[in-house]
Amino acid sequence: MRERGGVTLAVDFVLGLAAVATMTSGCRAERVPGAGLPNPSVVKCLDDGWRTEPILVNGVPSGTVCIDPAGGARCEAWSYFRGECPSTRPRDNLMAIPTSDEVRSDIRAILQLLLDASELSRYYHFDAMPERLPLKLVNRTSLDLGRPDVKVEGQAVVVSTEPDGQSIELRAFAVIGDSAEIAFEYPAEGLVGKGLFRETHGGWSLDRLTIAER
Repeated sequence: MRERGGVTLAVDFVLGLAAVATMTSGCRAERVPGAGLPNPSVVKCLDDGWRTEPILVNGVPSGTVCIDPAGGARCEAWSYFRGECPSTRPRDNLMAIPTSDEVRSDIRAILQLLLDASELSRYYHFDAMPERLPLKLVNRTSLDLGRPDVKVEGQAVVVSTEPDGQSIELRAFAVIGDSAEIAFEYPAEGLVGKGLFRETHGGWSLDRLTIAER
């Protein structure tokens, strides 16, 4: 019985190695349907050290999202392949990516949710430092925010591209389908954070906000 058990364990071990090899191969190169070739957008994500997740629509894969393991920024794989993601190129070398009216509406709703969140707003300290009003946002992403018409304490938020050490700096902003993600810093308070948002029933909501003091 001991020898038979050893054989069983050996077979299980070999099968396990085969399964791991299959899984690794599947993660390494998503194949282009009908072509039998690895998807180059996924290959680039993985070669650059990013990880990938499938985009599911009603439980059915409809694409792939690349995820930056360092900052958690997310970007659709083909957008990453074309160099359109906020984290893939230095801000100084970027041209703003134009956005449609629908996307601008999403941007406004998402930014308002972020700035209204109690986890972040408790660091504004407007009562002790009224000079921080109006609140300023520094856009260090490739997304054209335009004039989002976002307000804090009844005053319109000012959007610029020049950091001043007192503003909230947007480091990454991606809207993919019914989800969105923002990575930001608040140097005046020594904060870094990330917000995850989800659209349901035609409206956006804050799914999770993580803030850490540096």
